[in-house]
Amino acid sequence: MGDAIELPIERNKLVDPESQPIKGAEYVDDLMKYLQRKIYVVNCGHACTGFIGYHNGCPTIQETLARPELKEQIRNIALESAAAIEAEYGFAHDDMVRYVDSMIIKRYTTPGISDPVGRVCREPLRKLSANDRLMGTGHPGGQARHPHADPALRHRLRPPLRRPRTMNRPWPCSR
Repeated sequence: MGDAIELPIERNKLVDPESQPIKGAEYVDDLMKYLQRKIYVVNCGHACTGFIGYHNGCPTIQETLARPELKEQIRNIALESAAAIEAEYGFAHDDMVRYVDSMIIKRYTTPGISDPVGRVCREPLRKLSANDRLMGTGHPGGQARHPHADPALRHRLRPPLRRPRTMNRPWPCSR
């Protein structure tokens, strides 16, 4: 297992809120903002990596991120979501940039891990719903907004709901 992990714990739920019983955990007052950050940054970045990898013929998340031009595109998408979460919850910008680089780029390139895009790309309709990982920070009905978000970026990454005719392999979203 790599070292790109996080463990936020809501301190006011502990019997002794001043205690820190788990070494390396981050004790926080508002767990929801950390959960939202994970869903809309990490899960978004993971799904985007799968869809972009599929469209570019990469069989795994790791092979997708090994291509510098794809890694930069994925990082930019994750930073867009991170900016919306930053604006909504007050995370520091530099912290969010480090978070993206650690929790997406570093985490998904951990040696010894092989994550097939077919697994990651399952359930595209759910992942495209208004409040899920891909559209939650960019959809007009969502809560978090970034004034400089590029809606065309999300449109370009939209997964096809049917296998493109030009592809010689099945679309991996069987579920």
